[in-house]
Amino acid sequence: MSVLGVAARAAWAVAVLVVLVLVPVAPVEAHTRLTASTPADGARLARPPAEIRLRFSEPVDPAVVRLSLVDAAGRPHRLSEPHGLDGEVGTTLAPTGPAGRWRLDYRVVGTDGHPVTGTLFFTVGASSTEAGRAAPGGFTPGAGLLVGAAVLAVGGGALWLRRAASRDAVGS
Repeated sequence: MSVLGVAARAAWAVAVLVVLVLVPVAPVEAHTRLTASTPADGARLARPPAEIRLRFSEPVDPAVVRLSLVDAAGRPHRLSEPHGLDGEVGTTLAPTGPAGRWRLDYRVVGTDGHPVTGTLFFTVGASSTEAGRAAPGGFTPGAGLLVGAAVLAVGGGALWLRRAASRDAVGS
């Protein structure tokens, strides 16, 4: 096999690898998932919220929604019966409580019958307690390095192919 043939196969292998690494794969949504909340996970609020709203990727039955809110002092807060329509569920509460990190636990059942549970954290008032971390996702700092390396590899492979092809043409 000629140098050009080996180089062409190597270039194809690099191209396929780059496509596999760089093309984002859409998550398979087999179950209901939380898409938004008010307050948002990790939010900092001046005062406790009077209402909590959760939005899900598909309709949930408010009759089987379970919500539990615990303030920074570890005291549970009384919430109204969950209400909602389609994929949004809401509840109200007395907007009082101590400053610090609060925790909201939820459990819903999606249209597929599978239970979905989760926890959100938010901080009320000036507190040294750090709010909960948001869910991971998006473009991470390491991905930028990976993209740069892939671009350099493809560019270097293309340059190498061009030089190998010009040497073969000169040698013929």
